[in-house]
Amino acid sequence: MKIKKKYYTLLELVVSMGVFAILLLVVSIIFSTAQRAWTQSNAKAELFESARVAMDVMTKELQAVSVYDANDDKTPFWHKPENIDGIYSNEILNFIAKINYTRGINITKNCEVKYLVWYVDDLSSSDAGWLQRSVTSSGSKWNFQNNLTAGISGSSNAFTSNQDSASIPEKMIPFVTDLSFTCYDENGDIIDGVVDSVINIPFSVEINLTLLDKDSWKKWVVLAETIAGESANALAFRKNHERSFTKTILIGDRGQYD
Repeated sequence: MKIKKKYYTLLELVVSMGVFAILLLVVSIIFSTAQRAWTQSNAKAELFESARVAMDVMTKELQAVSVYDANDDKTPFWHKPENIDGIYSNEILNFIAKINYTRGINITKNCEVKYLVWYVDDLSSSDAGWLQRSVTSSGSKWNFQNNLTAGISGSSNAFTSNQDSASIPEKMIPFVTDLSFTCYDENGDIIDGVVDSVINIPFSVEINLTLLDKDSWKKWVVLAETIAGESANALAFRKNHERSFTKTILIGDRGQYD
């Protein structure tokens, strides 16, 4: 018996290829959408994790703030506001806390703790966008026992904006666009930050931390180049992609209001 062969016409081939192309396009769109959603979800998870780590560390150390010493001299606490031009325009929180700190050997003693974000002119700098923390426990920069003053710089001060009074800072979390603190007394009134002197240990401290995810940070850096020269487009992009986190940490009455 002779088998009759069936051939596809050109029109049938074109239609089949068209249907296959459409199906391939649909699958590609679904895959691309799923991949983009996964990437965004992962970036958001990393951002929230960074904020959690920073808040946990600052909470633990602020709640370990040292009380007054035996001579009733105030333990220094410095909240420097963001109101000085130049490299020291960054807002700073600097205090003495009893924490376990390891550098070479285990020690438990009073340490000078500092939190800040360096606002460098060049956003491509390795320091740009990092929340930094320094812990000073001894050595030539340990000046707490001899001096309770604060200042922008100067080795004679217990606290400074630069590294005159502090060890080399450690980088905690990246892609930070803003860090600010609000200190409150026992009545809930704001204790204004001061440029060149210490304040009473607050009853509570509110931390405001603003971050970008990694990809958004890279895009913003290209648009902005510098914080001072941030364009309108860069500002709009940053505001649209930032995430802000706020936490109030209770320190309580440590004798600072007696």
